[in-house]
Amino acid sequence: MDPCKPLIIFSILSIALFSACSEKDEFAPYLEGDIIGYAFCYDEYGNDLEDYSGIKVVTEPDRKYNAVTDKNGRYVLKHVLNGTYNLSFEKEGFGTMKMFGIQHLGGQPTIISYHYNDDYVVIFKSITTQITAIHYQNDSLIANLAFSGEYKPVTVYMRLLFSTIENFDLQSAEASKSTELWNRGINYQSYYSDVSKGLPFSPGETVYCKAAIYSDIYYYSDVLGISRYYDFETRTIVYPNISNENYEFSFAMP
Repeated sequence: MDPCKPLIIFSILSIALFSACSEKDEFAPYLEGDIIGYAFCYDEYGNDLEDYSGIKVVTEPDRKYNAVTDKNGRYVLKHVLNGTYNLSFEKEGFGTMKMFGIQHLGGQPTIISYHYNDDYVVIFKSITTQITAIHYQNDSLIANLAFSGEYKPVTVYMRLLFSTIENFDLQSAEASKSTELWNRGINYQSYYSDVSKGLPFSPGETVYCKAAIYSDIYYYSDVLGISRYYDFETRTIVYPNISNENYEFSFAMP
């Protein structure tokens, strides 16, 4: 018998066994399990609506799994196969929120916790407030607003986009920032005088700004949560509940 044959046969068996093991390890088993979490809804001014029912939670992009929140905001996506999922949170009359990269191992529930962290979702009623005028003064903003009802919130949040070009397209903005304005009776004013702080423009240069109202929760509230998300395709932060109106004004860079 050729002394090399046992070695050849052993080598072939070893390669086959290694290949079989590698192929098995490469593919995870198909396991089902629930995804459980919470989502809450607020009005456009960040006031708690208390009844959080009716928020539809659906996986994306396949939209294969879906659930609806109960009055406590709890949702359960049933029998979800293991994998990585994006979630969309939808309700008529509210902005749509999204969560990305939910790792679901299957075999047991995946709990999206909401205690002491930001891993739960907040959606807001669509914006109805309109900006009727904005004045730039002493590096602060003074805004006149029109509300749909008698209620006037203590704080209003604005997203500001800046450019050196008049009537610029939002996508071509050269800088952006968020600010909060406080109710001063007849109008709303910036809490801090820092509109121009950190902007990449030269002193004396004319800067054009487009302002839009968006919803958020008051910083000192007992509630924290995700109210915006990062879009990996456009590489921008998305504010799901921001007004379509973009009021433009200009000022000279201090």
